[in-house]
Amino acid sequence: MSRRITTIIYWSAGFIFSCLFIWAASAVFKNSVSPKVWDEAVGRYINAPETVIRTRAEGWADSTSASHGLTQAGEKIFFSPVPKFLYWGDSYADGVQVKSEQRAVNVFNAKAVDLGLRGVAVADSGLSMADFYFYIPRYEKLTTDVVGHVFLLAGMRSIIPGYHLDCHSQFLPDPWRFEASECPPSEVALEYASSINKWHVDFLHSIYKSLSEYSFRFSVGNLTAKEPIVEKVIPGLDSRQLEGAWIFMLDALEKKTKGNLTFVYAPLRPHLKDGVLVMGDNELEKKKIFQRLCRENGVGFIDLTQKFADMYELDGKLGQGFFNTPQGAGHLNVDGQALVGEGLYEYFSRGAQ
Repeated sequence: MSRRITTIIYWSAGFIFSCLFIWAASAVFKNSVSPKVWDEAVGRYINAPETVIRTRAEGWADSTSASHGLTQAGEKIFFSPVPKFLYWGDSYADGVQVKSEQRAVNVFNAKAVDLGLRGVAVADSGLSMADFYFYIPRYEKLTTDVVGHVFLLAGMRSIIPGYHLDCHSQFLPDPWRFEASECPPSEVALEYASSINKWHVDFLHSIYKSLSEYSFRFSVGNLTAKEPIVEKVIPGLDSRQLEGAWIFMLDALEKKTKGNLTFVYAPLRPHLKDGVLVMGDNELEKKKIFQRLCRENGVGFIDLTQKFADMYELDGKLGQGFFNTPQGAGHLNVDGQALVGEGLYEYFSRGAQ
């Protein structure tokens, strides 16, 4: 055998081995893409049912999607006759960074056996109150015994008018209104994302993005930006304007459902910023206004500010951060999710519905 042929064989074998190694390593350590499909019943793009979504960059968990954008555990409750509330939120409520049983709504369900009430999460990255306004009646039509709706506020951003993520629905002024918008994946992503996820070749997508100016869209959001783009379409509002906006919002939501409304506020504090642990609540004034309006309109409000502070002061635990990310930053970890779940249980165990 000539030296040239031997060299070709060695190089070919090395290339194949490298590809197999990358494939194996990425299948374990890399986030998976999230194939999307259009769900006509709820009028939105959802994770393709029966798809395993692997989360690795922040925390470490696998999630299997079900119908209508629900989890498998949530789907069972959703189509059962038990009294239930729908638990709405963005990625903080979705909680894909932790195992299913460690997410707030499932922590509540495990504790609430004696209450005869269950929760079902309807959450996804980037969703806000403007999206929920349109989704509530669509989901209520698919099930029974919905006694109310609970909205997770990770800070105040999801109810601030003019503040929305990428191409999602908007809460706008002059006059106050909600405008519907969806974030469709690209045609290429709709066709190939499921295969990429199934065969764990997510690294091919990363390589493609690094070599091409065009980016597949495997999830909601901007096509080319590495980070989601937060759109601020109106200038900052003063307290009087915020009060008017929230009065409109609460009234609009109440007209969408016969169930009760409840907001659960997680302050995302203490929080790590520039290497410094920030205490206190930087949105205190906004929270006070909104909390008062909820009280005046018969809307529930669960304030977890003190509980997050106590968890750090008494137990030395932070509600954000994972073993592979800075503590005190990012999404809710196991302790943060548990605190929200326990807050829900305390609230409903007092007889609130």
